Amino acid sequence: MCIDGEWTEPVPTCQPTCEDPGQPENGGQDEEYEYPVCEGTVIGYFCDDLYEVIGSPSSTCEDGQWTTPPPECQIMCTNPGSPDNGGQMGEAVWNIMTQHARMEIGLTLFQNVNCDTGYALYDTDTETCLDEVVSMCIDGEWTEPVPTCQPTCEDPGQPENGGQDDEYEYNSNLSDF
Repeated sequence: MCIDGEWTEPVPTCQPTCEDPGQPENGGQDEEYEYPVCEGTVIGYFCDDLYEVIGSPSSTCEDGQWTTPPPECQIMCTNPGSPDNGGQMGEAVWNIMTQHARMEIGLTLFQNVNCDTGYALYDTDTETCLDEVVSMCIDGEWTEPVPTCQPTCEDPGQPENGGQDDEYEYNSNLSDF
């Protein structure tokens, strides 16, 4: 305003603005913004349920450009469940509400399965016993199916007037007496 030949406010400055950077597929921006936005505006991003943010969850308008592009929303693996007579082990924590893993190793989720005492991991495809099964979540899919837990046999002992050709070990097969 001009009063007595003097301006009461300084001359405004023009600052660069940023246009809408877009939204991640299977996600969105945390608020509705009116574009273009002013320098210094920070926008946040989110992903829909069962998707995780890959990249920066926010971006800042600086010098008319966004500091980071919108992130990707990658599907997470759902809980594959546990075999009968066994369970999941390790640090994986499953969210009961959404049934997806929250433990991350880099950007890869993993699941490790074990069997109860008296049972052994068994691959039904190859019909073999397994020492361990570690399955990784890659692009929303587990790399290995959930194995089964099959009962194991105790040492059958020595036959009367005979013996075992091999020493009995847990999870082993005896073929001859």
